[in-house]
Amino acid sequence: MKKILLVEDEEIERNALKMIIQESGLSVKIIGVASNSVEALKLLAQNSVDLVFMDIKIPGKSGLELSKIIKRDYPSCSIVITTAHDEFELAHKAIKLHVDDYLLKPIRRNKIVESIKKYCLEKSNSDFEKCNEYIDSIINEIIQDKYIASIKKSEELIDCIFEISSGNLQSIWDLVKKSANKIYAYTDNFKITDSNSIKKNLFNLENKKEIYSNKYILKLNFTNFIKSIIKELLKNKNGFTGNINDIIAYIYININKYITLDETSEFFNISPYYLSKVFKKETGLNFSEYISITKINISKNLLIYTDMQIVNIAIDLGYSEANYFSKVFKKIVGKSPTSYREENKSK
Repeated sequence: MKKILLVEDEEIERNALKMIIQESGLSVKIIGVASNSVEALKLLAQNSVDLVFMDIKIPGKSGLELSKIIKRDYPSCSIVITTAHDEFELAHKAIKLHVDDYLLKPIRRNKIVESIKKYCLEKSNSDFEKCNEYIDSIINEIIQDKYIASIKKSEELIDCIFEISSGNLQSIWDLVKKSANKIYAYTDNFKITDSNSIKKNLFNLENKKEIYSNKYILKLNFTNFIKSIIKELLKNKNGFTGNINDIIAYIYININKYITLDETSEFFNISPYYLSKVFKKETGLNFSEYISITKINISKNLLIYTDMQIVNIAIDLGYSEANYFSKVFKKIVGKSPTSYREENKSK
């Protein structure tokens, strides 16, 4: 449900606006009513707001000053200014500040409803349409057994969502949930027998808001959701079909574990010797080398984009000892994890 903030110092105007919105039948909620700029900024800081209806003349900072702050600090929030006829010139100044629209008082009911639909509800639908291209690509890549491509495309989807939402956590949360549920709805076509792992990862995306404050952490959680789908599809194949990408996908899915050649060959019902031979031929790397490089590449992002302790990064990537992880990291990267973080964290 979209959230609206009302900023109006005249009680009669405030109550009228509130009543019109509440009786509109639209899927919106008034999260607060402010009579001055101080109250408005406080409510904005405490809530995720999609649309602000604001009188151009309010106590404290003017509506123009407040609009400038909102567009700077909450860029995905739409603003509709309400103004009297003799303030028409001020309204034009508001438009120059990228205020979305202005309504002349006395405001008619239909104009308020139109504004909510245009700048709150339809804007949300338009945003989701931008995500659909990525969602469709993810589904199509999975259908074509291009599992790694689907994982990469899911990371691009998160980038798109962050760009659309301009950092607004509520908007990011809404779009990620919609995207994940659309993908999940399609899994019925995959004939997956055990969907518990998929549901668990979907639950995390829907309920764990703490993962949304860091884009890279959110990417990891969203790709885990995609990986859980791929994992079940690999199980359904009952063995190696000759597609090396299945083995690479298996590595990505289990990258947080200690992966062995014997365990992997058993999963694909082939001999360790045959798997090793085919893998080296197709990738140019030994099985263990590929795993190490993949783990270290992931750890490099964790070092740069998160504040995770090195020991926890090592554990998350299936290393039993942080010292061994650091040794592998230095061998591949040429410097220690600590040095790499110090050199790249601020870039």
